[in-house]
Amino acid sequence: MTRDFIEFYDLATRIVSYDMPRERDCETLINFFEDTYDENSSKSSGLKYFNKTRQKICATTTLNFGEDWKVNEIVYSFVNIAIKFYTKKYDYLESVNKSSQWRLCPTYNLQRYDGKKEGFFSLHNETSGIHPYRMLAWMIYLNDAQCGTEFPYQERTVTPKAGRT
Repeated sequence: MTRDFIEFYDLATRIVSYDMPRERDCETLINFFEDTYDENSSKSSGLKYFNKTRQKICATTTLNFGEDWKVNEIVYSFVNIAIKFYTKKYDYLESVNKSSQWRLCPTYNLQRYDGKKEGFFSLHNETSGIHPYRMLAWMIYLNDAQCGTEFPYQERTVTPKAGRT
């Protein structure tokens, strides 16, 4: 069996302790996005902006853990708990983490995809000029959907479910 290292955790419905994220946290993140999203100042402005290349069509807001956003604590709780599960399974990461060789990137995106015409339509990777040595990529699905995140080389698709991280 080939390992692809793609993992997901249904955190909003998995009650392990009181500090676990809940489904209501997904709703809080969605409401925050809807209340603060500004199409004119967003990195992506939905269909009319990205329809030129058909690569990424969505609404995006970029946030930073170092800034005082009320949703940072919720997002961090999802990611931190998923990292604990992941590093328990792949224990090599525990030894790397103890030597401070990796940490959570301070910036992250909240993205909204509406309907079948929106999505990320091209293959890509999760490295960037700012953070070229990224070891892990993460996402949190805030709602259930029939579409999915496709990993063509691993021949896997992850179906969105509220709280899945």
